[in-house]
Amino acid sequence: PGAVRPVPAGTRVLQIGPFKTRTTAIQHAASGRRAELAARGVVYPGTGLNHRWGCSALAGFRWGWTKAEAEMAGPAHGEALLREIGLAPGNARIWISYERLAVLDEAAARQLCEQVGGRVHVVVGLRPLRSLLASEWQQMIKSGRRPGALDEWAQRALDAIGEGTAARHLDHAALVERWAAVVGADAVTCIVLDPEHPETSARSGLADRLRRRAARIIARVPSHAGR
Repeated sequence: PGAVRPVPAGTRVLQIGPFKTRTTAIQHAASGRRAELAARGVVYPGTGLNHRWGCSALAGFRWGWTKAEAEMAGPAHGEALLREIGLAPGNARIWISYERLAVLDEAAARQLCEQVGGRVHVVVGLRPLRSLLASEWQQMIKSGRRPGALDEWAQRALDAIGEGTAARHLDHAALVERWAAVVGADAVTCIVLDPEHPETSARSGLADRLRRRAARIIARVPSHAGR
């Protein structure tokens, strides 16, 4: 693959997922290396794994895989995220990661970018639907939901793509076009998992390569940083 150039200094990088595209692996790498990233001019706000609470507050999300655990993030969480962004050095690259941002429509995406302010670059993970749907279905079962048979649930999910936010992220072309309309095509980077061998990604070291590539998109981090 060709070299990945870092985004300009001062850029806000939004890693928007969607779910089940190795986003959590990248978040673990970033959250565990905040000091190392900061030394290279990259701010990964907060102290937790990702920016679920702050982004949920700004986007008006309730979060949780089940209705019983769904919670609304209070305004203070969004204010805290924006305050940390505002206090960062002007030349710092700011890395914000929450996989549910992929379901935002264009108007909501534009509003979020306006709240974050400054130059925004969007990072999208893309995974073949045949494995993405199976992974989401498994996650729902682990979380106590009963989606029914995989084939039937998958068909319902695909049929619902145009009906609202829940399945909007499954239309990959529309997902990329939506965010490109907000930030510009040159400000969207897609990280594509191997479409021919998705089942071997963990064994082939793909998660590690994704972590290192995401780091290089944001700043010139040595190739060993994501290991």
